Parts: sequence; structure tokens; C-alpha cells
Amino acid sequence: MRSFATVEYSTKRLTQDGNKSDYVATSVAGQGHLRQLDDRTSSLNSIQYGEGWKLTIEFEKDVVTTDRIVIGADEFEVRGIKQENMGSLSFKELLLIKNKT
Repeated sequence: MRSFATVEYSTKRLTQDGNKSDYVATSVAGQGHLRQLDDRTSSLNSIQYGEGWKLTIEFEKDVVTTDRIVIGADEFEVRGIKQENMGSLSFKELLLIKNKT
């Protein structure tokens, strides 16, 4: 991936059915801007450099910290969400960690 790319994404949410828990695809999907975290931002968030990513999405999208984001064949864990509101411009920044599996 390039250092800053517009990507299509979808989400999976942890759900429980009886005694089993699993991630199930949700209806949340869209486009966002993905970029890899720099060494300083990775360090501030206790993430090893090269494993952290930031995805900027629309403010209205329903994403929570237990969700997983799917981009192409890659799956990321949502570690944090920051909501930004700059007058008429509102968006969410998601802190992501790429799954190793």
C-alpha cells in the first residue's frame, strides 16, 4: 500500500450467539483515507513502528473499538477512535493494528 491511499473498507462486529462469540460482517462500509503511522505516533500509542495505521472515515459511520476493519485481503483491529469536528467538516480517525493471521 502507498503511504496515503483512498480505500474501500467494510467492518466486522463481535457478536455472541449462545456460548460462542465471533466476528460477523456488518452493513457499515465505505471509503476512507488510510496511512501508516509514523514512528513518533506509533511510540505515543505503544504500537511497534510499522504495525499501526490510521483510517479517516465519515463521521456518521457506526464503528466501535471492538470492531475489525477489512480492506482488501487485510484485516485490522480498531484500537481507538477520535472524532473531529471542524465547523462544517466532521470525520472520525480510527487507530488500527493489522492482524497477523
